[in-house]
Amino acid sequence: MKTESNTQKVALNRNQRRTNPVAAELEAHERECAIRNENIEKRLDAGQARFSRLENMIWGVYGLLIAAQIIGEVIN
Repeated sequence: MKTESNTQKVALNRNQRRTNPVAAELEAHERECAIRNENIEKRLDAGQARFSRLENMIWGVYGLLIAAQIIGEVIN
């Protein structure tokens, strides 16, 4: 009983993909999509940080409004 190791199978699959132009195009497309997805993930992380700052600013405005209302009641 003859068995191939995983590395040999992977090497065979890679060689088969290289000889098949459709598989080569698909592989190139997958690489490009992986890079695109990494960039999208970075942009989402940056956007999340911005939204966190905006949320903190909104909470600060709520505090100012409440404080202004209380101060206005105390003065009158």
